[in-house]
Amino acid sequence: MLTMCHRKITLFIVSSCFMTTYMHNISHIGDGELAGGRNTGDVSKVSNVLKIIPRLTRAEKYAIAMKSAQVSPGKIPLLTQRRKGNRTFRQHGVKISKRNHVKLLNTTTAPLLALPISACPRRFDAITRAHNGRTYLFSRDRVYEVWRHDNLQQKTSFYINEMFPKGPRTVSVAYTNARSGVTVLIERTNVYRFRWNRDKKHFHLARKSPQQLSKDINFIPHIGFQWSDDNQVLMKNNDFVIYDAYWNVPTFKGSKEDYFRNLPNDMIGMTLKTQTLLIVYTASNTVQVYDTKKHRIVQEYPIETNKLVGCINE
Repeated sequence: MLTMCHRKITLFIVSSCFMTTYMHNISHIGDGELAGGRNTGDVSKVSNVLKIIPRLTRAEKYAIAMKSAQVSPGKIPLLTQRRKGNRTFRQHGVKISKRNHVKLLNTTTAPLLALPISACPRRFDAITRAHNGRTYLFSRDRVYEVWRHDNLQQKTSFYINEMFPKGPRTVSVAYTNARSGVTVLIERTNVYRFRWNRDKKHFHLARKSPQQLSKDINFIPHIGFQWSDDNQVLMKNNDFVIYDAYWNVPTFKGSKEDYFRNLPNDMIGMTLKTQTLLIVYTASNTVQVYDTKKHRIVQEYPIETNKLVGCINE
């Protein structure tokens, strides 16, 4: 009887573990083994501590931008003087002429026309999750938009320069600054910054955009992402820079192995799950989970492009 009880308890535990694992989905990635995925080793092993990227203040970034001639001298001080000057005029009772704002004509943006379902892309060039909560996957001249509505997954595709007006025809690097909400698209050395308009439901070019990638960056980036410490990173092979997209300057340069060890070489996008777990997308159509404490990939599973973006395999 004691042996039979032990068997029943063991079967119950195994069955419970199996059902828990089976019911996991992509939203729980990184929490355990997924269907179709695999663990990449003993996650209990902790690698050596990596170097820490220095954090710069706004004044330090401005000084770097000034040194690289990316901004006009005295730009920020002039703005401060103007505000102080206005207060001085009011104190002395000087009447300031009222600005007459010309009322613009109502301009409506034509609705986007989704492209018909066609052959699936073999691979993606870049992936980012934008400020509107939607994921954008770039392949050649198309962008595939994936999101959830009423708990149902929605999928559609457009030409890149229609979804992102006045943007590039193709995209080699894409990432989103989670703090500012700006989505950065790079086509070789051309940098485009876009903001999402919540009212009109479309992207528009941000100020000071587009522009040429800073000459202080001596490589053409293959990947861009925002790290868990909010730093924006541009990388090619083992070289990387911390990039300020607004000032268009690199604020730090280093080696990937010293700061981002064991990141896959063919990654094309990254999103933040938690402060210690990052979701990494690769050109070989896999999704991998990177642990920032262990500095290694702890899990990965394959992507089926036809199911992901709703296309047809011929």
